Amino acid sequence: MFAAAVDADATEVVITVSTAGRRCRIHVRANGRTTEQSEDFGGISQ
Repeated sequence: MFAAAVDADATEVVITVSTAGRRCRIHVRANGRTTEQSEDFGGISQ
């Protein structure tokens, strides 16, 4: 679901999940450009 966000030239990939366990954020930095995506997983269990 987030695969498209990860650039082949990415120099930094950060994945964070909120304390509620519902929000997943992916932060990709490539060649000085930053892309961020987030998705709400609702009631998914950890």
